[in-house]
Amino acid sequence: MCRWTMRATYRPNGVVDVECEDERHSLLGARYRAEPTAVEGWRLAPCGELRTVPELLPVEGYVALPYALWLWVTLPGLLEVELRDRLVALGAEVRLWPFGDAYDLHVTRPGRSRAWRVDVKTWADPYGLAQKLREDPEGPSELCFVVPEHLRGYLPLLRRVVRGSGARVLTDTDLVAEVEGA
Repeated sequence: MCRWTMRATYRPNGVVDVECEDERHSLLGARYRAEPTAVEGWRLAPCGELRTVPELLPVEGYVALPYALWLWVTLPGLLEVELRDRLVALGAEVRLWPFGDAYDLHVTRPGRSRAWRVDVKTWADPYGLAQKLREDPEGPSELCFVVPEHLRGYLPLLRRVVRGSGARVLTDTDLVAEVEGA
């Protein structure tokens, strides 16, 4: 789905489970099983809803990031870029990582005075994220924190943390709807 390297889990029977590291994509069906074959080497078969099988590529010539860097640096960037594309398709003007990455997206609509200063958060731990927001020395004033739709359950906790600061917490779906309606 995202064209990023997937995680391979080797099973004792010689079969390899292959799935996207991004849980959203795995839940949407980006799961496969690789089986050794005498003729082809390896054959990849879908296990989830996605029936399009990605091309198996050799590892030679590729470099993999350590898991933590991939998960916490690269994947959040994917959501930021995806949000930018969705908002631009609505006619919004979007600047990625303005002011040296002070936040992730600066969103405006031509002919309107409103702007959104968006900081995307894709943390797996809502309590860790809440603590991080509490400890931010600059404070969250006027920022719009956005979590992926599949983390909608984080909203009540995070909204309590930023209450009274001027910041808001939305899902990516909510933000797109808000910008579209502005």
